Amino acid sequence: MPEEFKQCRLCKESKPVSKFYRQKRNRDGLRHECAKCLNRMCYEAEKKRPEALKERRKRSRMAADAKNPDRGFVARIKHIYGITEHQYEAMVQAQGGKCKICNGKEKQRLSIDHCHNTGTVRGLLCKKCNSAIGLLDDNVAMLQRAINYIESGGTNAG
Repeated sequence: MPEEFKQCRLCKESKPVSKFYRQKRNRDGLRHECAKCLNRMCYEAEKKRPEALKERRKRSRMAADAKNPDRGFVARIKHIYGITEHQYEAMVQAQGGKCKICNGKEKQRLSIDHCHNTGTVRGLLCKKCNSAIGLLDDNVAMLQRAINYIESGGTNAG
């Protein structure tokens, strides 16, 4: 079956219809400009007004985020920790929605705690507990000294 052709309004070349973007409101359902000319035209316009491009991209991201507010979170946990949204939700369920250290309920989502050396996910923590062990560099000896310090009432120097 031979492919249909259409003439581009800009370059005046006759090209296969597969080289044209769709546009429902046109009679034939295709843009008047071929994809190559349209892309070049948009590129030239964006070079003249880069702030308009930034604004359009920002609006597009905001619209996508409004449809799926967890979109960034899901992509981030997959990239950083190698876990899916379903694995995260299973961890939340397994921990009863509570921090693994203090057993407190977090108003927002629980933080993913991981070993900085191996990258292994250890569990889910509230922001306060996650920050505390992070500030002590996940150093067991330093954590033990902190425990000793608290238990001694602050008189134990080390």
